[in-house]
Amino acid sequence: MISRKKEFASVWETTNTRKAYKEARYDLQAVEKQAVEVAKKIVPFSFAAFERKLFRKKNEGVKVYYHYKGIISEYTKQNRISTANSYSYSKEQLKISQNS
Repeated sequence: MISRKKEFASVWETTNTRKAYKEARYDLQAVEKQAVEVAKKIVPFSFAAFERKLFRKKNEGVKVYYHYKGIISEYTKQNRISTANSYSYSKEQLKISQNS
């Protein structure tokens, strides 16, 4: 991955990209394209929703455990520990019932 500003400028800001940087430029363009597509689907736009949708794994949004994790995290941040624990317990019971 590109780690330095100078390298980034060599890859992204030039019109004649050197062979060594072509693959990195294509990778950056793919990420940019994906970001634009995700942003277009969020109405009204919010950075929190954008970040969540851009960085989650494919099909993770339809998984129950993904949503449990998000809810538990939110309740924990709000210092609603008892509610977060209830959701954690519920999630564990769901896992147990699926394995039975």
